[in-house]
Amino acid sequence: MDPLLFDRLARTIEAVTRDAEIVLPPDVEAALHLAAARETNPVAIGEFANIFANVEMARRLRVPICQDTGIPVVYLTMPPSMPVTADLHHAVEEGIRMATKSVPLRSNGVNPISRRNSIDNTGVGLPLVHLIPGDVLRVTVLPKGAGSENMSQIKMLLPSQVAEIPKFVIDVVMAAGARPCPPIVVGVGIG
Repeated sequence: MDPLLFDRLARTIEAVTRDAEIVLPPDVEAALHLAAARETNPVAIGEFANIFANVEMARRLRVPICQDTGIPVVYLTMPPSMPVTADLHHAVEEGIRMATKSVPLRSNGVNPISRRNSIDNTGVGLPLVHLIPGDVLRVTVLPKGAGSENMSQIKMLLPSQVAEIPKFVIDVVMAAGARPCPPIVVGVGIG
């Protein structure tokens, strides 16, 4: 890879990561405001107030919205003329290394077997990079938080047990209680 392209891609990864950590997407913020307007529980209303104060402070101070800055997931939309090489992945890694220092990101990159922390959010399987065909090179960074995922569960049901899906989802949410970070978004995958 051309050294200028390598540097430009790494710096773009750093900049996009910074924005992803500091700025809540407008549609997400709008959805939170809509949910807050409908809320009647005083504790939940207080939590929404805390969330909005935190989002505003992060925006004003240019610091991450959450102390858990997540695992970096990078989506590269690439034209067919751009070669997929090891240098491409190395440029993404360099951008994440730079963002880990400059944003700063919490060092969440831990080897799943040795439990050794990479300190710079790179290493075994990190960052996660997804390649998508497209007309131009586009970079999207999604910091994948791990706190809420600690409450995730998976269950294999028989095809005849479709009616048990809602009960399983409710049981998981009830068991999680207040441990996941608010606002709690429940995702259900059925396959």
